[in-house]
Amino acid sequence: PVIAAETMRFRRSLHLFEKFTINTRVIGWDDKAFLLEQRFFRASRGAKANEVVAEGIVRARFLKKSGGVIAPEVILGFAKWSGPSPDVDEWIATWNAAQNLSRETLQTQT
Repeated sequence: PVIAAETMRFRRSLHLFEKFTINTRVIGWDDKAFLLEQRFFRASRGAKANEVVAEGIVRARFLKKSGGVIAPEVILGFAKWSGPSPDVDEWIATWNAAQNLSRETLQTQT
């Protein structure tokens, strides 16, 4: 997937070369893109191990080699998944709608 938009909240600092892990999960989709939640965890040992240091929402699309976007329902078909997108938090739905509006506005200005 290619990142089309993202928003990130940083909760704690990581030190230079400090190890971390990222957990990613699909939380929803629309007609063009998937919405992913990513959480970054401190991997160091001690009392702060597995502490969330950052979390974000990513809008990601799959692109065709020939150009254009592969619709999420095609990708979901490979996974034998059917049905509508799960509901996402209201703020995520609003953010995603704003990304679509921004894309449409930019396309009409070029």
